Amino acid sequence: MKKTISVLLLLCMFVSLFSAMAFAADETQSEAEPYVTDETTDVQLAAAVDDTQESDVKSVFNSRFYVEANDDAGLKSRVVVLFDLIGTNGTLYLPGKVDVSKLRFAWDNATLTVSRDGETFVSGAAPVAPAGESVTYKVTKGLAVAYVKVKTVQGSADVEPMFLELDESLGTIDAMNGDKEHETSCYGKAVLGKVDKYISIKGRGNSTWDFPKKPYNITFYEASDFNNKDKAQLIPGVKAKKWSLLANHLDNSLLRNKVAMDLANELGIGLPSRFVDVWMNGEYLGNYLLTPKKDYQAPDGGFMLDNDHIPQDADQFQIKGMHDMLLKHNRINIEDIGDDAAELGVDQAYIENYFNEAFAALTKYDSEDYQNYFDIDSWAKMFLMVEVSKTYDCYAGNFLMHRDGLTENDKLIAGPAWDYDISFGRTLHKFLVGVSEPVQLNAEGWYNDSVGLFAVDKPVSLLQELGKHASFMTCVAKVYNENKAYFEDIPSNVDRQQALLRDSALMNNELWGTHHLGADYLVAPVTMHLLGTGKYALNYQVTVNWDAYVANLREFAAKRVMWLSDHLYAEAPVGSIVKKTMPDGSVQLEAVLTAGNTSNTYQWQRSDDGVTWANIGLATTAKYTPKADTLGDVQYRCVVTNAGAEITTMHGGTVPTYAQTILAPATDSVQMAEAELEAGTLTLVLNGTDVGAYTFAEYEGGWSIQNADGKYLKPVGRVLSLTDQPFAWELQDGVFVSHPTIAVTMLGKLFTLGRTQNIYLNVVAGGVAVSSESGAAVSFLSQVTE
Repeated sequence: MKKTISVLLLLCMFVSLFSAMAFAADETQSEAEPYVTDETTDVQLAAAVDDTQESDVKSVFNSRFYVEANDDAGLKSRVVVLFDLIGTNGTLYLPGKVDVSKLRFAWDNATLTVSRDGETFVSGAAPVAPAGESVTYKVTKGLAVAYVKVKTVQGSADVEPMFLELDESLGTIDAMNGDKEHETSCYGKAVLGKVDKYISIKGRGNSTWDFPKKPYNITFYEASDFNNKDKAQLIPGVKAKKWSLLANHLDNSLLRNKVAMDLANELGIGLPSRFVDVWMNGEYLGNYLLTPKKDYQAPDGGFMLDNDHIPQDADQFQIKGMHDMLLKHNRINIEDIGDDAAELGVDQAYIENYFNEAFAALTKYDSEDYQNYFDIDSWAKMFLMVEVSKTYDCYAGNFLMHRDGLTENDKLIAGPAWDYDISFGRTLHKFLVGVSEPVQLNAEGWYNDSVGLFAVDKPVSLLQELGKHASFMTCVAKVYNENKAYFEDIPSNVDRQQALLRDSALMNNELWGTHHLGADYLVAPVTMHLLGTGKYALNYQVTVNWDAYVANLREFAAKRVMWLSDHLYAEAPVGSIVKKTMPDGSVQLEAVLTAGNTSNTYQWQRSDDGVTWANIGLATTAKYTPKADTLGDVQYRCVVTNAGAEITTMHGGTVPTYAQTILAPATDSVQMAEAELEAGTLTLVLNGTDVGAYTFAEYEGGWSIQNADGKYLKPVGRVLSLTDQPFAWELQDGVFVSHPTIAVTMLGKLFTLGRTQNIYLNVVAGGVAVSSESGAAVSFLSQVTE
């Protein structure tokens, strides 16, 4: 009896407390009749309450409120109201496209009386509050009274809901969520858009599984017997049998995995992904990132590996010759072996032997033999993924690779890129295993170099070992320059994802909050003001606001990409090949550049079929004169390389970056000879825009170009400008030339000091092309016949 009294005292206290709260929230609501008065003693309560009344109280607090599936409202599954621990304040979480006005509350206890403002509702008829608002109902049974307040929260219209409808007679959700080994599954159906298929679902993840918002793996099946697996298309153009739901619980922005995987996908080493809002048996779980399971690319003829640090009893081996750090990050997990490869005898022993051969070749820094084992293009992309994100998992932990066949040409391919929720300025303390916190947080510096502060005897990282080869770092620079636009788009992608996800992110945080990370996971943003120098300094906001968390992510991404571009970029040459007819009748080919024309090297090539090209000996300048008898039978092109910044790292020495362009084969455009030049009227086209008619005339032994307002075209520094004074362009071998002085410093401008640059006007049949060897803006002049 004493226990019953205690329970009733607690319940009655809740009723009294929240009755007052509800009344304050809704003045039109009549005050509830108290279940007990303030003067009621334990003895009086014990005498006043019988078993029936106790049952009435429990009925009120244990009843479940929900909204049914409603096709007319766009709701495909039942959604349950989630109440607080007391049970009188609840939240209804709804998909973004649902028409809330068409929804009604229902409850699972027909003996309850639910009313508001004197009106009593039957189950399925009580109106739902609009998004962002609350509605309070008086719930009674017998002498038990409670005021139930339910707030409506709605996600983003562009984020689809995913409903997981599980049959707990085949396995309970509690059992699945309580299994750290992820061996317990639940079974049912998944509904996402037009997909409505049978599934099994179980937990996934290591450290992320320890948090209340759980990540999951889902497998699709053809039928309810769950025997034959089936592919499901959950992302346009992507079909897979196995999918993962990433909780992103360690990332308050929810965006880091998405922006990283988008970049990796653009580079060709990633997985497609999309955001979804997830409900499991009607209960809202939060916002998740949906992606094919990370090993879905494991080929039939090869195998998938994972460089990890988590000990496993089987399917794992250590890399011979690698340093053992605190957590032994030199483990290789065998994620999957393809069926065809297994039939040919590929097993753990085969893979371990092959991998250790590859690693041994990698540690021979004076040899290029490592390229027989590693696909350096994909590994260069993975190197850059780690650099740009400064991910916590910088050398082990969901670091994937695969080999797609067993021939000599089949190499270890890096990817798919995976697990970036602790990156881009969000970090864990990792000093004891080789990376200090300031290094992780700073937007400057080479990150792969920082691994292994205490490892002086042996290698510590596959990427760091690759970076000790100059040929690999040259590939890193090449890959960056070829994909620079994708890297520099990261801050803009943060903006796009923020706009898409905002309401769903706020709904997720309504449930999970943004204070859920322990001290070991949180670095006070105010410390970020101490990190970085000059234009790379970070300006973080101290906040618990979602939009500000996103702003901090954008800040790190922008400054980090800026640093990489400054240290890796070489401007790709832009231009074309001009075929000139010289005054003596000979033909000359010239690579005329309009951008990226600083410190270039040239290599002319020839081809008889337009497919196979060969270098032409000694043809290494911008101009090349082919033999007369080859014209018409041989195609020519020019490979132009622009040497840029030098990469200086502790492991790679000094390696120049470069960007390369292959200028298209020469066309039949023939340059006018000097004797053919005549005064006339031109139409000036600047960067593709027609800016009017100009007069082309001789002036002081050269030629001037004047517009209708009497202004003359003249190079000023690296750009073209209009002046009041006539300007003479020199004519040299059919090319107009000017030699302006470029002052690159303030002192140079004050004292008229600088470098002399050549600005060219190349007269081509049908037009005049303007270019600068210094990479100036490009303009074009098109001749008009009179």
